[in-house]
Amino acid sequence: MARPAPSLRGNPTNRSPIGLTQLNYATTMKRLFDLVTGACAGLALLLPLILVAFAVRLTLRGPALYWSDRVGRNNAIFKMPKFRSMQTGTPAVATHLLSNPDAYLTPIGSFLR
Repeated sequence: MARPAPSLRGNPTNRSPIGLTQLNYATTMKRLFDLVTGACAGLALLLPLILVAFAVRLTLRGPALYWSDRVGRNNAIFKMPKFRSMQTGTPAVATHLLSNPDAYLTPIGSFLR
């Protein structure tokens, strides 16, 4: 009596042709590419970021960065740095809710926005 052909569903030999070592190599190379690309982008953007921070400090007293509360993954609150475009005493509400938002802008704030 002939045996029936094996099912393709449960057969462990019909898995992806990529082996575990090839998968680890691909993941490692992707991570390395991401790190090198991020480092190059960081170096390329370093001078413009320093110039903007210097321009903000020339037009405003206080820190050049504003730490904004944001909602992240799993509703976790995290702080995101932003260049300060509004005066230090501005109410902590959305810009469109202010009666005259232009009164709170710094001289460089309109350019940053």
